[in-house]
Amino acid sequence: MEIGGPYFSQALINAVLSHSVRWCRDELGMEQLLGPFDGGVTFSKWAVEDLFNDIEHGNSKIPTVQALLSLSAQQCGCGNHTQAWLYSSMVFRLIDDIGICIDSKRYADVGHFSTEDVEVRNRLFWSCYFWDKLISLYFGRAPMVQNSEISPPRVLSKTQPLLTRFLS
Repeated sequence: MEIGGPYFSQALINAVLSHSVRWCRDELGMEQLLGPFDGGVTFSKWAVEDLFNDIEHGNSKIPTVQALLSLSAQQCGCGNHTQAWLYSSMVFRLIDDIGICIDSKRYADVGHFSTEDVEVRNRLFWSCYFWDKLISLYFGRAPMVQNSEISPPRVLSKTQPLLTRFLS
């Protein structure tokens, strides 16, 4: 997750911080740390600003999808159902737009995807697929993401050590 790498964005880091604040507010000393950030609300505002800036300038990539998913889950947890549904709907359209809903392994040569890229895209598709089913069930609405013959495989690679860089 190097700064400026393909899986990093300011929107994503702010979305993760915004989503995480909810579980650490009661920790000792956290109030003082979060004070300058309006108790963590600032992270959410920054995430949304960064996301819409990326979208406006056509810079929608994997971190954009991840940030929108995180914000959707956060808004759902806060009871802001309209925002949660809106963010998730944007995610589901975006994965279609950037080709995450297509099995990247079949077309790795066309898109010049590395093994890691293929695995990340597959995992992101299935994250979106399951979030679509969960949020649709919760809200009583029809799901949007479909599993088809061109969808990424259901079996995720067990040999791809995605976390080894971060654990060492």
